[in-house]
Amino acid sequence: MATQDKQETDKIEALETEIKSLKDNLSEITTLIKEIGEGESKRLSRKASKALNQASTKAENLLEDFEEEGEDIYHYLKEKLATASSQAERKAKDNPLITVGLVAGISLVVGYLFNNKR
Repeated sequence: MATQDKQETDKIEALETEIKSLKDNLSEITTLIKEIGEGESKRLSRKASKALNQASTKAENLLEDFEEEGEDIYHYLKEKLATASSQAERKAKDNPLITVGLVAGISLVVGYLFNNKR
């Protein structure tokens, strides 16, 4: 019986040693997974940051382009308005009777539209 108790004690000790070894291995695997996860997280964070910076740069460039186009359109329309204004002024000075007739006609139409509340 002492021999049998010794064998069982040896088996238990062997199992305890095996369990300790498995725990150590599991701890190492957990550490490796954690390190891999942290590295991947940092890589993804850098990638997202880079994409955000690129999008921001593109948006700034588009805004600058729109501002330049807006200024060009503003100057173009300002020139056209000045030209049209000069032409209208010149025509009014060259044909005063027609100008008075147009103003009177427009006044009648506007007056009719505002007084016609039916």
